[in-house]
Amino acid sequence: MIAQLAKIFKIRGRGDTWNTITNEGNPAYSPLIKDYITAVKEEQAKARVLPKQANPMFIGKIRSIASFIDDQLKSQSGSITSREKYTLLRDQALFKLQFFAGDRASDISNLLVQEIKELPEQSGFAFKHTYSKTLRGGDGKNNTFAIKRCEDKLICPIRAVEKYVQWSSKWGVNLTNGFLFRLVSENGIVLEDAVTYSAIYERLKYYLQILGIDEGDTPHSLRAGCAVTLAISKENTAKDIMSHIGWSRLL
Repeated sequence: MIAQLAKIFKIRGRGDTWNTITNEGNPAYSPLIKDYITAVKEEQAKARVLPKQANPMFIGKIRSIASFIDDQLKSQSGSITSREKYTLLRDQALFKLQFFAGDRASDISNLLVQEIKELPEQSGFAFKHTYSKTLRGGDGKNNTFAIKRCEDKLICPIRAVEKYVQWSSKWGVNLTNGFLFRLVSENGIVLEDAVTYSAIYERLKYYLQILGIDEGDTPHSLRAGCAVTLAISKENTAKDIMSHIGWSRLL
């Protein structure tokens, strides 16, 4: 967080130093801030408190959620409402895409249709993030990555997104621009607003709990699971993983 504040102040013309005599410059580099962070870390160490890390969620749970949603769409095809079907298709596409992209839930929720391009021969999609937790301040930076179509249709994020967009279009929802994943009102109206983190959290917890596989997972667990999966595949370097996930550095 301090690094992000420092970057924001720098973009605003405050430089990357702090003058303790004139109290001018970038306040994020103030010795007071550094001393405070050091004191907090020391206090946590003395109390044996470790920074909480997200519990990684692996592909097995994605498969379970996908199977459950598919069953719901098939078994209740005659009684399910349009609102419920939209929510199921949206959730399925969102969770699969977040896992394979290794994105934060907030980044996925802010994904614009204009930032998605189809790869040649319909082999997948290219995504271009221009705004995220690590891309702020309007400095022209972006994080671009591609996701290929999977042979396993059950977990394929490309197929899930296509199915979600196609059905939404038939239902009269215009997904040619604006946010890809949107909120839906109680009376079944799809809003132009992006789906919120709290909505993503609640929907993920709903599936995990109803399936009896909740182990304290959160939306960030999907990002962690992607990173671990890439790391153990032996086909990716640390640089490859950082580039795909969108990390600026390794701790």
